[in-house]
Amino acid sequence: MIKSLILMACLFSFQSFAFADKDVSYILTEEWTRLRAHVENLEPEGDIGGYMNFKTYGKVTLLWRLSEDGTDNEVIRFYKNRKGDGHFAITYHKSDDIIDGKTVIRRFIGPEPGGWINHTIDYHTGEYLQRQGYFPELFGDEYKLMKEWNITPIRE
Repeated sequence: MIKSLILMACLFSFQSFAFADKDVSYILTEEWTRLRAHVENLEPEGDIGGYMNFKTYGKVTLLWRLSEDGTDNEVIRFYKNRKGDGHFAITYHKSDDIIDGKTVIRRFIGPEPGGWINHTIDYHTGEYLQRQGYFPELFGDEYKLMKEWNITPIRE
């Protein structure tokens, strides 16, 4: 009886991890698609060395580099100075350089240069591939930025 209960608990915990992976994949796919559509139609204020476009929203700078045909690596990044020293950023990479043989979406959230968490999904299949780091301590204005841009904090 106890062995059966332990087996059932293990099966349910594996199932919950699978559901969590699907949730992360859905979140990152939705955020990337929505934000890419936004910056694709956005008139930039300028560019940084011809490399990235930018537009400022108060204390936040939105930067982006998109491919004309969508096949090159792309970046969308929110950047702001952090209280005290340092910076806070939310950065999305669509890249075929991160994991050999795959095009991925990777989202970093956190203070720079350290203290971030990232999640990575397969761009084509939505398969959840990995997580690195730990969810950082954030200030209220950083949560406000995430809420305003509908960016979901994933704490796993």
